[in-house]
Amino acid sequence: MSVGRMRKRSSGASLVEVLTAATLTVGVLFAAVSALLFGAGSWLRGLGQISAETEAKLAVVAVSQILREAMAVTVDADGRGLSFRYPVKDSEGRFVVPPVWDGVPRRIAVQGGSLVLTEGPASRVLCRGVSSIDPKTGSSYRVFTAPSGAIVREIAVQIVTSRDGRYANESQGRVRETVFLRNVPQLTR
Repeated sequence: MSVGRMRKRSSGASLVEVLTAATLTVGVLFAAVSALLFGAGSWLRGLGQISAETEAKLAVVAVSQILREAMAVTVDADGRGLSFRYPVKDSEGRFVVPPVWDGVPRRIAVQGGSLVLTEGPASRVLCRGVSSIDPKTGSSYRVFTAPSGAIVREIAVQIVTSRDGRYANESQGRVRETVFLRNVPQLTR
């Protein structure tokens, strides 16, 4: 008889044991979900940073390709835009020598948070989300900078883009590159 009683007592769990097991399970699940959410937040911040950097790099590359064949470039006083001219090309796609303006006014400028290329009556957006504040300095910056001197054959282009913080904090990308102009008989500030 005593053996039968021992089996009854050892075959079940007490209320204290069940509550302890449930508490430990909830604690482990809470720790796992917290780690998952922290990792997801870091991943989203990194993804936003990559997106902002890529957008800025693509904009600088586009501006660089556009300006390489310019023959006359005028940078705005505030550095937020520039006007430029292309030389005429012959029927085979070669530049006419001496360079002569093709008559189409062209401009690249920051307008309403976007970098916009205007060629004659047509416009297209080169980059969206252009920020007016440089994250390194915390102040406004010049998108286009021409060095001092009588004949300038280069322009520094800096783009800072900003991505919204829907899923993570706002991310910013910053790219700066010097563009060397090939067909420059004239460049003014």
